[in-house]
Amino acid sequence: MRLKLAAVLACAVSMMAAAASADTRLGWYVAADAGVHDMDEQTLVLRDVTLVSRTESDEGSSSSAQAFAAAAIIDEDIEEADGFALDTEAKAAVFVRAGNQVSPHWRAELEYGERPGDISDSIVSGYDGEAAGRGSLDLTSLMFNVIYDISPDSRLHPFVGLGVGAVKVETDYTGTTSDPDYSTSYSIRSSKTAAAGQVIAGLAWAASDRLNIDLTYRYLEVGKANYDVRADVAYNEYNNDCSPNCESAALASFAVAEAYGPTLVEEVYEGRMSGKIRDHSLTIGLRWSFGAPRGPAADVGPPPQETVSSGETYSSPSPVVAPVAPPARRNFTVYFPFNSATPTADGLAVISAAAQQARSQPGAPVTVTGHADTSGSAPYNIQLSQNRARMVADGLIQMGVPASAVNTDWKGEAQPAVPTGNGVKNAENRRATISIGQ
Repeated sequence: MRLKLAAVLACAVSMMAAAASADTRLGWYVAADAGVHDMDEQTLVLRDVTLVSRTESDEGSSSSAQAFAAAAIIDEDIEEADGFALDTEAKAAVFVRAGNQVSPHWRAELEYGERPGDISDSIVSGYDGEAAGRGSLDLTSLMFNVIYDISPDSRLHPFVGLGVGAVKVETDYTGTTSDPDYSTSYSIRSSKTAAAGQVIAGLAWAASDRLNIDLTYRYLEVGKANYDVRADVAYNEYNNDCSPNCESAALASFAVAEAYGPTLVEEVYEGRMSGKIRDHSLTIGLRWSFGAPRGPAADVGPPPQETVSSGETYSSPSPVVAPVAPPARRNFTVYFPFNSATPTADGLAVISAAAQQARSQPGAPVTVTGHADTSGSAPYNIQLSQNRARMVADGLIQMGVPASAVNTDWKGEAQPAVPTGNGVKNAENRRATISIGQ
């Protein structure tokens, strides 16, 4: 099952090359996820075993037989090789989340999760006899996650994260083992909370400007989970009193010893099992953002020149926020960071000014044209300029400009504001222009 989960995630990662650009909304969001989970088999260690009661149907039982039965059925500090393990079947898992997109790359969230599990086999393995058991092991988690979005401006982008929190482990199990001489009934009734951590990886697809679809893999590890165990042991003890000098004779004539008749011994033990829980889950979920879109960056006038250590010069827009334009102004220019269709939040004022101007001229056509500099390939720059034009157009429409009045166009690197050679980064060429009434 875990290999299937990994295969599905790997196939999804291979689709990333087809991703388009999308806007990232900053602010609060809520999400819900559903899928499957599967726990690794736990190796259990049995500790602190106490004999609670012992009854016999007859007198004269031997202490050596008592010790043999106790060691055969239940013993202290039994390791993996001696056969205590717990495994569950793959089941459904559900999560609800609430968080905040604090920056284009980073978000923090609180996650509540339910991971039910069924125990279908005995926790005792390698026992020479019949063994059966059935029960449940349910995990309820509350985690604080920090998520890093890789390439958040792409419509389909990967993300990774870490989470810490607590997990409530609820166990209700009954199992039996038996052979002709011994039988044991185990019961586990526990509800314990332990610290936990998880690793997160997945893909997010921007289905709309507010809705994201998340494919998420979680690896959860819970610190030592403890289970309270009760064992009811029943076995036949044969009365075989003889002196040490007759030991060989007694072994040679077990039928004679058996003639004394068996004594039924019933004992009750209580102890504690402990083991680490490791869980894998794969879910698909919906994430709805309440935040405002990051506005496009803009500038007025040519930006200053900067020189890097290699001697290459490139332009970057000034962080000046443009004031609301007077009614006479009909042309607006929005500048973008390198290789991005989502500028800084300061550009929201420029789109707001353009939207105000367009609303003051009912019926006037509005044309948004996207451009790119010459760095990167020509086909890539065509796509990038298209994404920039559409992002600005969407902003105008959200601010009240009729969609029927807004047209988009894109030129790639074909019409630079500042002519440059091929492969040159230039901020004045990374732009989208807004023309109203022209």
